[in-house]
Amino acid sequence: MNLGGGYCHFSVDDTIKLFEDITLHENEYDSVFENPTLCYFKMLHDKFGLKVSFFVFYRDGYSDDSFTLADVTNKFASEFAANSDWLRFGFHARDWKSHETMTVESEQEAYEKTYSELLRITGSNKAIDTVLRLDYYEAERDCVEMLIDKGVKGLLTADDHSRDSYDLSNKELIECYLSDILIARGVFYTPTDIRIENIANDNDFYENFENVYTQERVIVFTHERFLSDIKVKKYIYWFASFANQVGIDFAFPAEMELFR
Repeated sequence: MNLGGGYCHFSVDDTIKLFEDITLHENEYDSVFENPTLCYFKMLHDKFGLKVSFFVFYRDGYSDDSFTLADVTNKFASEFAANSDWLRFGFHARDWKSHETMTVESEQEAYEKTYSELLRITGSNKAIDTVLRLDYYEAERDCVEMLIDKGVKGLLTADDHSRDSYDLSNKELIECYLSDILIARGVFYTPTDIRIENIANDNDFYENFENVYTQERVIVFTHERFLSDIKVKKYIYWFASFANQVGIDFAFPAEMELFR
């Protein structure tokens, strides 16, 4: 019985290090799930049905000689493709600072490079997510229109209601947070509910969960750099466990909202 109100989506922002790891160890790993991060999430999937999107940086640095997705091995493409029902990757930004100088041209170039390399790395467009959380929730109207033209179906808005998100006006932001979804200009926007690394303690965790678990959609995330934090991993585990206990299905928003 589903005691919750709908589905849960979990994602990890600022992803690049796991790709560096599988490339560094491509001759040692027989499976991509020997990577510690992917191993952890596979355990959560096998145990609780968790599905996860990793939102990806194209490069780890700011210079032309930085590690990029173009450097990543495609040895594990068939394994990524075979697990695309629960494990997906999507564009996040070119790098850590690209939001500071973003133009529609730079964003399009970064998106196209990221999409192309993810397709090569994962071996299937089924492994590529089309509902994204962009870095710093930055994208002017022309960038959003470009992403729609490239096949993006939705954008996950900020977990802090006081922050701007993408091209939404103040009125649209209010409507988005009140209704839990906004469909405008050919794309849907839905709020992020919980940032795992911001959970202060166990009581705070329970309050967060109780505040959202009956919603139609529950959007939860963290950042790759926090996955080494024992507390963060504990709360991810707890969230997956509790969502499973109350019968909330894990899903990708692109599949749940596509035909609205």
